[in-house]
Amino acid sequence: MDIDQETLRAELREFIGSEELYPHFTRAFRYTAGVKFLAERARIYWFLDIIASWQPRALKDPALREFQLWELRITEREAVAICLRDSEDEAFRQKLTAADSALDYVRLYLEGGTLMLPSEH
Repeated sequence: MDIDQETLRAELREFIGSEELYPHFTRAFRYTAGVKFLAERARIYWFLDIIASWQPRALKDPALREFQLWELRITEREAVAICLRDSEDEAFRQKLTAADSALDYVRLYLEGGTLMLPSEH
């Protein structure tokens, strides 16, 4: 079933805070109910796995130890996962050979060991 991007984005904005946190199976971080909803509805649990796989490298950078901005960008030509120190300071990126997602753009914050939606920040 295809999901309308605008409908999904509106649903995601409803997440303001999360009482319950879920551990990523690697224990690299925990994630909020909003991220869980996003991963299920947009079919991007694999993006969480990419974020977890980069944590050993990210945590070596003092500027990324407490806060990371993660973006997933999908176009007809390419898909890329990007880690930023802030909105203008890219730390690294990973080009993806395939990316199945209901959304063409996703932004997540990893702060203090918890991955969250911007609305949950």
